[in-house]
Amino acid sequence: MPRLADSFALVAPLLPSELVSAATGDALSTVAAALPPIHRAGLECRLAADDDQVDLQQGFLARDGEPRRLATFVSQNETVNGAWDAVRRLAERWDNADDTIHDAIAELWLEHDVGGDVVRPALGELNPSAFAVLAGAGRDRRLSGARAILGTLMQPDQATWLDPVLRRLTDACPHPAAVSHVGLMLGRPVAALRVHASPIPLYALDGFLRRVGLKRGDSRQAVSLAFALLDHGDQLVVCLDIVEGSIVRVGLECFFEQKQGTDPRWRPLLDRLVELGLSSPDKAEALTRWPGHVTPLDAAAPWPQDLIVQSLTQPVGELGVIERRLSHVKLTCGPGSAVTAKAYFGWGHVWVGARETAPRQPRRQPPARPAATAEVALATAVEHLLGMRNQAGWWRDFFDRARPAGVGRRVMGYASDEWVTAFVANALAAIDPGDVAPALATRARTAAGQALALLLHRRSAGGWGYHALLPADADTTTWVLRLARSLDEPERGRLAQARRLVDSLTDADGGVATYAPTAAAPLARFLRMDGSYEGWCSPHTCVTAAAAALDPASSWAAHLRAAQRADGSWTGHWWDDAEYTTARAVEALADSPGDRDAVAAAVGWCADRVGGDGGVSSGAHGGPSAFATALALQAIAVSGVADEPALLAAARAERWLLDHQLEDGSWAPSARLRVPPPDARDPLASPQFTLTYVDDEGAFTTAAAAAALAAARSRPHSASA
Repeated sequence: MPRLADSFALVAPLLPSELVSAATGDALSTVAAALPPIHRAGLECRLAADDDQVDLQQGFLARDGEPRRLATFVSQNETVNGAWDAVRRLAERWDNADDTIHDAIAELWLEHDVGGDVVRPALGELNPSAFAVLAGAGRDRRLSGARAILGTLMQPDQATWLDPVLRRLTDACPHPAAVSHVGLMLGRPVAALRVHASPIPLYALDGFLRRVGLKRGDSRQAVSLAFALLDHGDQLVVCLDIVEGSIVRVGLECFFEQKQGTDPRWRPLLDRLVELGLSSPDKAEALTRWPGHVTPLDAAAPWPQDLIVQSLTQPVGELGVIERRLSHVKLTCGPGSAVTAKAYFGWGHVWVGARETAPRQPRRQPPARPAATAEVALATAVEHLLGMRNQAGWWRDFFDRARPAGVGRRVMGYASDEWVTAFVANALAAIDPGDVAPALATRARTAAGQALALLLHRRSAGGWGYHALLPADADTTTWVLRLARSLDEPERGRLAQARRLVDSLTDADGGVATYAPTAAAPLARFLRMDGSYEGWCSPHTCVTAAAAALDPASSWAAHLRAAQRADGSWTGHWWDDAEYTTARAVEALADSPGDRDAVAAAVGWCADRVGGDGGVSSGAHGGPSAFATALALQAIAVSGVADEPALLAAARAERWLLDHQLEDGSWAPSARLRVPPPDARDPLASPQFTLTYVDDEGAFTTAAAAAALAAARSRPHSASA
């Protein structure tokens, strides 16, 4: 009869010995031989060097008749015990379309503790712990499902404290979090309850843990560990182990959104666990070797018969393979106990089509909903930006930037977080209580402060970069310094180091280079682009203009004076639209009496760029661009120039932005990031080799529009007057 052991035999030869010893592998194979033929399993591995225990998990999905297959397998076995009988009851209810549990479970995972003395167990000799992933939206629906699931697994006299505990945990979850998983450790001497909550925003985690009963010291320890995990990962799940209503352990599970292959952030996350003394270096390195596939052609053991039968019903060109994946890492802490680390990895049977899977597409653009007033547009834009943060509090965008061939679109490991976060947070920090409701302005400034805290925590020295895997650059570092200034943070300590980085990248003429020459080697390794990086390590006017706002009296301003074009604009290296660099330059020079003529010329250029309908047409974008329009408006608004052509142009641009705001408060992505070849000093010299990326989620565009609307409202002589 088919068993899980049939697919385990395919992956067993590939298990790294640093993670699974030969004896443990034999024990796992023996346990798998007692389990049903659902070829989806995971291994739970302790990462400490002196802990060789590995536990086996088997997963079941709501589809393809898997609940029925599980229930049938258990009911046909004559040696089941109390734990398996509870699993059978749950599987039968899950399979029943008329039962409340049918739609309450998305996945069910059974965990088996594997000891080294396993010989040949029957099913009844195993005591699985059961964990259900809850389906459906809404707290009440999740709570109802959790009660039904646990009530089925527990004996009637066990659940006297269950309802108040579940209600307390549900009520403690901050928006948008909810109870997401529930389980019972049927296989342990004490049948502890496990409840997962997610996604709890990082900035709200301490409050949640205090509300559910943890003492301040214990909650602070958990938050510190969460910071370390979300410095790299995308999602954090909080796991609470509860005995008779009291929390005895807190677990923090960290996931990456990319499930196939290896997200580039896996290695630095594992390296961080090594630095913290939570993982052996050998085990951390071994995990990165696990992902891959086993096909029927390269299998070291016979292909499972049940999978061969299934393949006969698949369309031509569909190939069944066993995929090996990394799942997540988990840190566990608790009152009076040391922190421990585990890694979860496993395998599963998947169908691979002959045709390449279509790439994941950017978000579907919502319809336009014109705003009646600038106040309404700004408020909805701020709300949208606040809602775009990920669980840690980062804004991420430009998902395609630096994406190697063969890696799917929108993989988080290649998106920008540090740069995008610094830019968006600057826009929010500038929101004044007179621009929006005071409570919303406070939330915006609080979010900007939380962003600065994330950035200060991210790197221990120097500046910041496009994301954590790329070297620090002057542009990102400048925006972090500008954010700190907006929040009235003095340039000392970490910020003083960052300022020295920007100063070190400034040449004798005041031009600021994006990268230092020493960044060329790590850039080449990550981007897989060899050759000279002279172009990226040369002065760039767009970067200089952003920096000049920090000190208008510096040599940076001198560079801008020399770089202004005859038509009054400035052009940049990294942007298709000159409005970006021009707006930054006007910001820097607006309050300098000696630069009034230069600013007036720039404002005249911006006013001429605003069309009769109010939109600024971008040749690179192929039509009116919200990004370019916002920057032209911002340049006019901050300039101090109050002549009639400028005011009329600003009024038209503002009205265009209001008319083209989308239903969710954003504007259509149109921030066109230009990436010339690394050796090109002139960004237009080799257009055939220049890459262009648009902010997929519209975060950069929406932040620019919000900043422009706020600037227009702050000037009494502006278009809003």
